[in-house]
Amino acid sequence: MRREVRRCMAMLLISSFPVSGAAAADPAAKPGPDPISEALCGRIVKGGSVKLAAELDEFNAISVPPAWREVEVQNFQRWLEAPVCAGASEQDVKRYQSRQRTLAQFGRRLERAKVTEQMGSALAPWRGWRPGPEEWPGSWECQGCGALRSSAVRIADVAARWPSRSSTRLGPRLGEAAKREALVAELCVARPSSKAREEIEKRFRYYSWTVGGAKLLEVAAFFEQPEVAAGCRDR
Repeated sequence: MRREVRRCMAMLLISSFPVSGAAAADPAAKPGPDPISEALCGRIVKGGSVKLAAELDEFNAISVPPAWREVEVQNFQRWLEAPVCAGASEQDVKRYQSRQRTLAQFGRRLERAKVTEQMGSALAPWRGWRPGPEEWPGSWECQGCGALRSSAVRIADVAARWPSRSSTRLGPRLGEAAKREALVAELCVARPSSKAREEIEKRFRYYSWTVGGAKLLEVAAFFEQPEVAAGCRDR
């Protein structure tokens, strides 16, 4: 009996103190509206979201709006994935969709930038490479050898000029990617035909054992790497 009395008194003491923290939270309470979604709909919110959203209405297919140049790529993803605002009117939906189309164009350019950035890792082993003395057979005897030699020189030249990524902000990141596209074009044009490698492997296998011959086979393998193939796709 005494044990039951003590238990009841303890329960009364606990209930006499106010509940705080997570226990006091209303389980039915809903989070506030997403400021990015609100801004995309044209609603007024605190912070710089309104300015960023408004600049999307002045979209230029080439340049990035001033405020957006300073946006971190990681934060840009939040804008790209933001849903339409709650309780959106017809006008809100139209404004949201228009601004999301602009964001989607930035998103596609950013994805392409990532593709070209990955090509840099494949080019790294070629940076600083220089062709050695000509080893036989000559180009007049082995056309595939000549094609691969020419490709090797072009790869090394592009690798020497390839810019590395220097920023995590949207504007500079897209600007760097645009500069790389000219180099990507040079690189993809240098892609040899599959017959070039076959000629060495079938007719001049002994040549593939030399230092120069082995390097030429690396040229063929270079363009087969997934990151390089992705960068040269549709080119």
